[in-house]
Order: sequence, then structure tokens, then C-alpha cells
Amino acid sequence: MNNQTQNYPLTYEGTWAAIQETHRVVKEAKEAAEKDRKDYERRMKKMEELVGSWSNNHGSFAEEYFFNSFENGQQNFFGEKLPSLNK
Repeated sequence: MNNQTQNYPLTYEGTWAAIQETHRVVKEAKEAAEKDRKDYERRMKKMEELVGSWSNNHGSFAEEYFFNSFENGQQNFFGEKLPSLNK
């Protein structure tokens, strides 16, 4: 809220003007809060998409690495020889 306070006269008209001003300020605050909420949701959606892209990229890298590690009957995995699965 802003720090500007108006001195309304202690009359019906002054009270009514104060109520209208309060209503206007509350309405503006609600509109600003709604705008902030929508902006937050938009940014969160973008962040979720970005993190999802990173996860998919890491998953694809890991899958390809594992696949290539065992390709053509090799048993080399992270530089370690694995026992043969073919007995």
C-alpha cells in the first residue's frame, strides 16, 4: 500500500469517499496480485519445460552410453571389465 493518506472529513460524504478510496486500493492490489500469480505460473511452466529438457537429454546420453558400452559383445563398462553373461 502506498503511504499517502488523505484526510477525509468526518461527514457522510467524507466517509463514503474513504470507503470508495479503500475499495479502489483493494481492487488495484487484487489486480496486481493476479498479474503476479499469472507471471509466476508462466515462469514456473517455462522452468518445468527446461528441467524436463535437461532430464531427457541426460537420459538419452546415459542410454546411449550404456548401449554403446555393451555393443558388439563388449563387457567394458566405465573402464571396468564385466563378467560374461553368456555361459
